[in-house]
Formats: sequence, C-alpha cells, structure tokens
Amino acid sequence: MRHTVLFHCSTIYAYLVQWIDSSLSRSEEIEFFHDEFRCPVYIKDVVNVILALTKKWISDGNQIKLILNVGGPDRLSRAQMAVAVADYRGYDLSLIKLVSAASKHFWKVFSDGDGCSDIY
Repeated sequence: MRHTVLFHCSTIYAYLVQWIDSSLSRSEEIEFFHDEFRCPVYIKDVVNVILALTKKWISDGNQIKLILNVGGPDRLSRAQMAVAVADYRGYDLSLIKLVSAASKHFWKVFSDGDGCSDIY
C-alpha cells in the first residue's frame, strides 16, 4: 500500500499536519512548497480500505496481490495544507512562506511534483 500524506487527530505523532500545527502554534515561520501536490488521506480511511480488502480476501478464499495507491479526494500543495491548518486553528498566515520546490536543491531524485493518482 502506498500513500502520500496521512493525517489523524492525535498530536503525539510528527506527521505533516501535526508538525504544521505544532510549528505555527509556536509562531515559527516555515517554508512550504506551493508547486508540489499530494492527496492527503485520513488514517481511518486507510484502515477501512485494509479491512474491506481483508474481508473480501477471507470471504472469497483467494489471496490477491496488488499495488494499492491510497489518497484522499483533494489535491493539495503543502502550502495549501499549511493554510488550511492555520485557518482552522486561527494562526497568523504571514508565518507561511511560499517557495518553489525547484528552489530547493536537496532532492536526489526526479519528482514531477504531483504525488496524486489520476485514476478514480
């Protein structure tokens, strides 16, 4: 199973949304890519997919081998995710600095900037 960005309600784990919330709550300025896109998915939705497939495999008696890409319905940049968190929590939007992924040269692999699947 492949996913791009998981989110959930717990603040214990340092996933992207929780990290954004934690950083902005401390009034830290943070750079976010405005030109790379992902389809965030709620962790309980991933669990439901796994349960549904497991039940199907058990009832059918056949093991299925597949690659499963799981994503939510919304195509968002990391900058859009940061703005959504800031809006919801009432944080200062000026803390969010928009940058291009191309401006950061630390990637060692090619990325087309769009981690979303286009098959629905």
